[in-house]
Amino acid sequence: MEEIEEIYFVRIHLERIAARLVLEHITQTEIKKLKKLSGDVEKHLREKSHQMIEKDSEFHRTILKPPESLSL
Repeated sequence: MEEIEEIYFVRIHLERIAARLVLEHITQTEIKKLKKLSGDVEKHLREKSHQMIEKDSEFHRTILKPPESLSL
């Protein structure tokens, strides 16, 4: 149980760091896309649609995508 708590402790802090980095580099276009995807996720969640997982994954891929200035 202690190991699980440590893992979640580390995960919480990593997610905070990741969120801060996203906020420092996100563009207005990306914010609009994330808002739309968030709405899509909520809609499919309410409807218990299988697309909820797909939209949630797309939302997280968008967050994790490198800034446009770093794209290869």
